[in-house]
Amino acid sequence: MSAKHSSRNFFAIKPAEEPVRVWSAGCASGEEVYTLAMLFAEAVGLEAFCHRVKIYATDVDEEALAQARQGAYDDQDLESVPASLRTRYFETVGSRHVFRPDLRQAIVFGRQDVLRDAPISRVDLLVCRNTLMYFDSEAQGRILARFRMSLVEAGYLFLGKAELIPAHTHVFHPVNLKHHIFQRVATLGFCDGLPERPTGSRAARIRIG
Repeated sequence: MSAKHSSRNFFAIKPAEEPVRVWSAGCASGEEVYTLAMLFAEAVGLEAFCHRVKIYATDVDEEALAQARQGAYDDQDLESVPASLRTRYFETVGSRHVFRPDLRQAIVFGRQDVLRDAPISRVDLLVCRNTLMYFDSEAQGRILARFRMSLVEAGYLFLGKAELIPAHTHVFHPVNLKHHIFQRVATLGFCDGLPERPTGSRAARIRIG
């Protein structure tokens, strides 16, 4: 199941015109975020993308976020992007390729610590690739519990190649292990603990925009 086919199948199970919320946690300098935007736009068309989709992109690194917000990349950065997509989604400004401003409005950037800050809510798809690997098992469990709280009942989690969550199958169950796609477990047992709620002051530190 390719990412392109996954995005189309994802929209197939959503009622027409219903908003779609995507969260890229640990977005770094933004390449993943703009890839998601292109995939969803290709799946439903540019007009529907602008109308229905909102992508929240967060990271703890302010410098990386500043770069991601610009959405500007050089030829080497976009080397793996097909020429047709580069033409459709990027505008050339000097020696840089800038993601289209009209589509950029569907993306909201903000600083967030996945271990401490309140998660984005009512998310349909949560992408967190090659971030959990930097945390120990206990911290991973806390983050995954927060991710579960973030997702809608049938929400999906997409992890990186080096990340599997066999110890947390009470929180997520595998949908496609080859591509590291998991789905939120609808109901937790009474003894399955959830992380502590962040304090109001801590939650308020998340800056979105």
